[in-house]
Amino acid sequence: MEDNNTDRYISKVKQFVETINSRKNRMTGLAPKDVKKSDEAFLVSLTNSNPVKKPKYVLGDCVRVPDATTNYATAFRKGYHIQNSREIYRIIAIPTLNPPTYQIENTSTNQAIKGKFYESELVKYTGV
Repeated sequence: MEDNNTDRYISKVKQFVETINSRKNRMTGLAPKDVKKSDEAFLVSLTNSNPVKKPKYVLGDCVRVPDATTNYATAFRKGYHIQNSREIYRIIAIPTLNPPTYQIENTSTNQAIKGKFYESELVKYTGV
């Protein structure tokens, strides 16, 4: 613009955008035009102060959830009786990684359970 001694920038907007999109970001180390879908987990981890954790459970693992009758007051109590449900569930999806959440289905009916569960809400079932 200074070369042509003018204040018009409309004709140069495309060049400005290309220049900005090709420069590396100091936080990510990636240029906006080079970002791919596979970089999503990395970029989300930068926005959250918690680092991305590797999920504790994998697809197909069998788990139990806390019994519906167990409340917060008794959740950490030692005891003889089982504190988790007797039903066994299978992990069918891991929708988010920070923090890891899981979608599960009942193994006997193959019906998906509505909602997502955190790692702390699940107990791995190894089978006896």
